[in-house]
Amino acid sequence: MTDPATLPATLPPGYKLATDPQENGPDYRPTVDVIDWTGHGNLGDEAAAEVLADLLPGAKIRHTRQPTAEFCILGPGSLFGVKTWLESAEQIPPSSRLAVFGTGISEHPAEWPDGMADRWREVLDRADLLAVRGPLTAKALTETVKTKTPVRVIGDLVLCHPGPAEQPKPTTEGKILINAAADLGGKRGAKILALLAGLVDTIQASGREVVYLPFRTTELAQARRLIQSTGIACLPPDLPAVWAAIDQAAAVVSLRLHGAILAARLGRPFVSLAYNAKHWDAARHLGTDFFTVSADRIQEADLCRILDHAIEDGTAGRFLELYHQKVRPAAEAIEDAAADLAAYWHFSA
Repeated sequence: MTDPATLPATLPPGYKLATDPQENGPDYRPTVDVIDWTGHGNLGDEAAAEVLADLLPGAKIRHTRQPTAEFCILGPGSLFGVKTWLESAEQIPPSSRLAVFGTGISEHPAEWPDGMADRWREVLDRADLLAVRGPLTAKALTETVKTKTPVRVIGDLVLCHPGPAEQPKPTTEGKILINAAADLGGKRGAKILALLAGLVDTIQASGREVVYLPFRTTELAQARRLIQSTGIACLPPDLPAVWAAIDQAAAVVSLRLHGAILAARLGRPFVSLAYNAKHWDAARHLGTDFFTVSADRIQEADLCRILDHAIEDGTAGRFLELYHQKVRPAAEAIEDAAADLAAYWHFSA
């Protein structure tokens, strides 16, 4: 953590320190507008929002696309490269303070529309803190956006979530959890559903039980085809139920990024099916490239082989090593960045 004495003391006009009860009252909490995916029904984004609220208990968090508060946070989530989130960020009042916290790229900058990098630079150059999800995001912001604000990699905020247990446990002979992010839709979604249907058949033939792992209610209508054709059970789209299931699982195979992130947080084996740059961003941060595969290119036989490797590594304790060597340090980096931000903005703990 940075020594608060070394942080700038400038504050928005008229702002009174949250640590001064004589000025603000003992229950005063400054409002922070957060631009993120909260409210869109995705359990991973809801988990990240819970972490952010826990990290900044001295603030009143308000999730919005129309920021007006004296203090604004961009992220967490995959926001860079998405036009609607850029437009929201551009609405932040000139007098407001801005921090970027746990934000990542959605698509590689080469796929961004013309002029988007310049517009992001105008937003990010004013940030007090620029703490991002992974090294690919950091590279995009330094080499393509070319922001003058120093970039700090902290990881996905869900790595800091308390979850159902503080410490992970060794892998057991549990169920295999599958997520198809079936609301992708179209030919691409249908192809991925067919891939996973074949994987489910192979897993079931080996005697293991498979359960569908939903991350949002909009998945369920299209995932029903996979569920009905294979006869697998489906968890409720409820964060406590999802946490508990992953904690007891033998492995997770997920198209949703946070399927892999939650598994990593609990020291469980996983295979991450990547459909855009955010998966590779997280993989580079955790060092799990081998267990991250292209959902559009992987063949069923190769996916089965990689899943077998993941289960074997889980049994050998290597995903517990991943937790201690990568996940726990990431959680500490996230906590330190939050403490720095609170000190920078003069928030009470």
